[in-house]
Amino acid sequence: MVALKHYSGLPRLEITLDLFELLMRMANGLQPTAPEFRPLLEDLKLFKDVLLLRETRDLVLIENQRRVHLVTQRDGKVVRARL
Repeated sequence: MVALKHYSGLPRLEITLDLFELLMRMANGLQPTAPEFRPLLEDLKLFKDVLLLRETRDLVLIENQRRVHLVTQRDGKVVRARL
């Protein structure tokens, strides 16, 4: 098991083998509509909802699964850098 967590420790999401498999399949285009995915999706939603309430100055955007951009806030301005 792997844990994904905010640097403060909360929120925290345990990535089990089932969740990892679901995430990999979703990355390849799976639309998780089957009822057996519901508990995993609820865990993801809770993690996302708590994480979205936190303030952030940095954001990583992934474009078309290839180009990675870092968006950050410096001196009150939004700056984008390609990684």
